[in-house]
Amino acid sequence: MRFRRIEIEEFGKLNDALFLLGEGVNLFEGANESGKSTILAFLRFLLYGFPRKGSGEGEEREKRLSWRGHRAAGSAVIETEEGEFRILRQVTRQGSAARDSYSEQLCVTELSTGKELSLGELSPGEYFLGLPAAIYDSTMCLRQSDAERVSSPDVSDAVSEMLFTGSAGVSADVALDKLRLARKELQHQRGRGGRIAELEDRVAAAEEAVSLSKSDAQELAELHRRSASYKEQVGERRRELEEISTHFELAAAKRTFSILEQADAAARVQEQKLLHYEALRTRYMQEYGAVEKGIAQAQEALREHRALMPELARVGAELNRVRMTAHNEDMLAAHAIVRERGGAEVVCKDFQSAVRARAGYRKASLICLAITLVLVAVTALVATGVLTPLLALFLPVGDYLPGIVLVGAGVCFPAAVITLVCMMLWRRRAHRARTWMKRLHVEKETMFRTYLEQCANEAETVAAKRELVGEIEGVYAAKEAALRAVRAQLAEALGACGLILPEEVEEVPAQLAVLEQARCAAHEELTRAHLEYERAAAAREALSRSVAGTNAAELRQKLESAGALDVEDEETLRRKQAFLRESLTGLERKLHEAERAEFARAATAKDPAQEQSALHALQEELSAARARLQALTLAIDSLEQATCDLRDGLAPKLCKAACAHFTVLTDGAYEALHTGTDLSILLDSARGPLPLSHFSAGCRDAAHLSLRLALLETLSDVRLPLLFDEAFSRLDDTRARALLDLLVRYGEEGGQVLLFTCHSREAEFLADREFTYFTLQ
Repeated sequence: MRFRRIEIEEFGKLNDALFLLGEGVNLFEGANESGKSTILAFLRFLLYGFPRKGSGEGEEREKRLSWRGHRAAGSAVIETEEGEFRILRQVTRQGSAARDSYSEQLCVTELSTGKELSLGELSPGEYFLGLPAAIYDSTMCLRQSDAERVSSPDVSDAVSEMLFTGSAGVSADVALDKLRLARKELQHQRGRGGRIAELEDRVAAAEEAVSLSKSDAQELAELHRRSASYKEQVGERRRELEEISTHFELAAAKRTFSILEQADAAARVQEQKLLHYEALRTRYMQEYGAVEKGIAQAQEALREHRALMPELARVGAELNRVRMTAHNEDMLAAHAIVRERGGAEVVCKDFQSAVRARAGYRKASLICLAITLVLVAVTALVATGVLTPLLALFLPVGDYLPGIVLVGAGVCFPAAVITLVCMMLWRRRAHRARTWMKRLHVEKETMFRTYLEQCANEAETVAAKRELVGEIEGVYAAKEAALRAVRAQLAEALGACGLILPEEVEEVPAQLAVLEQARCAAHEELTRAHLEYERAAAAREALSRSVAGTNAAELRQKLESAGALDVEDEETLRRKQAFLRESLTGLERKLHEAERAEFARAATAKDPAQEQSALHALQEELSAARARLQALTLAIDSLEQATCDLRDGLAPKLCKAACAHFTVLTDGAYEALHTGTDLSILLDSARGPLPLSHFSAGCRDAAHLSLRLALLETLSDVRLPLLFDEAFSRLDDTRARALLDLLVRYGEEGGQVLLFTCHSREAEFLADREFTYFTLQ
């Protein structure tokens, strides 16, 4: 078998990688962490899948899932004697790693036909290589510092299974254990126990059961005879009771005929009562049919009238209360004036303007008056000569004194006129402000705006009152209309009863009470007549029901043919019937007890024939078990001998093949290599055979590698691929070159070798040979 093509989609750190392998040696060279071990792990993943979680390599899956897509996927094309096949495997993690949810897909396709190959329960490695995973890891695949795996106990067991059965998973030791367990189930080696001893006990018990079944059969026959006797006596008593029942049927027929006659009489009484009831009902409907409805309508109208009167009174009182609410007429008149003059803002603005102008003119009048008085005083003083000496100090007033007096007099007149004008304007503005306050009835100037607002509120209150009065008047009118309608209904209802609505509605109940009393008396009489009719109907119905389905003619003919029964004869029959029933009850009790005893015995008793048949079957089963015990003993002895012979024959063969390879790898440095049945290795030395732990690491690797090659030659007839991951790291140049020569010959003989290394030594050694070279970055 050879690998032709390796395509890695996602696996660990590798993505979208493609390798086309050649025959013979394929060398993969790259630095550490370049993916060499990842490729090797990918090939094992394709052939066997990931190890189970919880095993020694249980974390392999988590390590190999890609970081990008959380999946491991890829394919490989292999070539076998049957043709070329493509192995595709994919594992994807779903959800989180904590939930441990994974989906796996495996597809093996035959490239020549394109059909998918069914492997059954086998993995691709077991199907194409014929090796289980344990032997694959310890023979074909050699990882760095992992050469000693070939001598592990699980490899020894797997080799034994394959050599003994031709396949993995079926162990000779397991078969021996199962045969010994089967023999132990039949018979213990020491002491009593096992299936044979149990069968011997069951045979003895079956023999005793046969004896007991015969005794039970005799007792069951006696109980059956007693039950039959009781059944015969019970039948006799029942026949006598049936004869008495015949006589009683005649007496019952006589009584039934009497009931038929009573039913006819009751039917005639019912018809009379019905006629009386119909007559009273017709008269009642004529006299009180409309009255009853009219009274109900009148009472309903009275209730509505009584409900409307308080409502009308309440609404009228509310209307009077709202109408009687008093208002400030002065404020309303003032608000009307303000509204005529343009509104409160305009009036307030005019009033405030008059007040401000009044204050200004008042101040100007006082100032002008003061100035006028000063000018008059100065002019008078100048004219009288009082100020002449003082003026002479500044002005030559002697010649100009008359002119100064005239000028002063001329100035005083305009000042006086101005003063009078200002006082007149002051009085006019004061009069305008007082006029507003008087017309609007404002007491204080400071309350003018507040008073106007109060007037506006009072006007709004009057408007709301008018609106409320309108609403209440509408409600009052509706209540009055409803009251008039109710009075009309009441008058109509009273008219239907033959009454007239009085002036006072309170008198209506008395009129209705008198009319209702008369109607109740008539209705009571009608009710009594109906009750009598129902009683008569119930009596007739009860009598008719008791004799329902009875043919009166046949019953009369039967009584006439049988004659009448005397009371004394009937009493005698009753006593005899009571005696027979008591006797029958006792016999039935005895019969029940006898049958119960028979059933109980029948439930526990067993058929002697069946017990005898079961005894024969147990005896035959015991004979078969003894024969099987002899066969198992013979098989165990034979299998133990065959296992010993196989293991004794395997060790020399493996030792010879491994020794030949070891001699080539070490150039005959050691005399001999010995292997045990458990695949342990010993090397000859000057001190005799010693374990590998006494030798160097390179020597140990060469010995384990020799044993691996020998195992492959023993277990498989074809050349399987060899995979080496840094397998030369602990070998010196001489042994490494010898190993490479051995692997080159292996490839020339039809095998395939995949070498993974981080050194350039292997490429240098193979420079003069044909090989396929890959560089990993």
